[in-house]
Amino acid sequence: WEDVNDNGYDGGRVRASTSRLYTGVDETLQRLDEVCDREGPFDGVLGFSQGATVAALLCMRRPHAFRFAVLISGFVPHDPRWAAHFQPEVVALPSLHCFGEADRSVPEERSRLLASSFASAASVQHVHAGGHAIPSDAAFRTAAKDFVAAAMAGGGGAGGGAVGGADVKIKEGTGGGGRTIRTPPPVAPDASSDASGGVAPSAEAEAKFERDYATWRLLARGAH
Repeated sequence: WEDVNDNGYDGGRVRASTSRLYTGVDETLQRLDEVCDREGPFDGVLGFSQGATVAALLCMRRPHAFRFAVLISGFVPHDPRWAAHFQPEVVALPSLHCFGEADRSVPEERSRLLASSFASAASVQHVHAGGHAIPSDAAFRTAAKDFVAAAMAGGGGAGGGAVGGADVKIKEGTGGGGRTIRTPPPVAPDASSDASGGVAPSAEAEAKFERDYATWRLLARGAH
């Protein structure tokens, strides 16, 4: 994807995370579309670094091709054409985002920005102490296993009970250390005037809330 003429150099080389002009993205996504049409749908999609960015774009254009996404050290592109796709919570798919505090290639805040394009009610973030790499420690393996199990068990109604309760908790770090990432439950939709002149949430907003809350409850059970 990197264009060597775009001055996106980092330490004598062009990096996808710093490049401001991408080439070949349309061809890449077209080829992936063909694979999805021929072999999909799939249980999930996993991407690392530039691959996580590609996977996120694919989730945006093929929302029914996957049941979940695992994105490691992903980032929002600097290329404005593709960065424009990364709007807040445009993807409802359950997602696990993993990034390192010592990542010098993709700073943590850029991975968090990519994560913000996925519905917060169905999103889990796992932060490790390492750099630009796929962690192999027990903390990440457990987080990934619990997330995938919860995502694969998804579907059905939201269940009873009021919104609230414990946040989703994913332990992180190595050697038993690290922080805890919490994903709050979804917020009930705001009221809006209906056709009869009364005040009530729209049917679309209600349906989205039901889906988000169902996913949050599954993730909450799987992550503890």
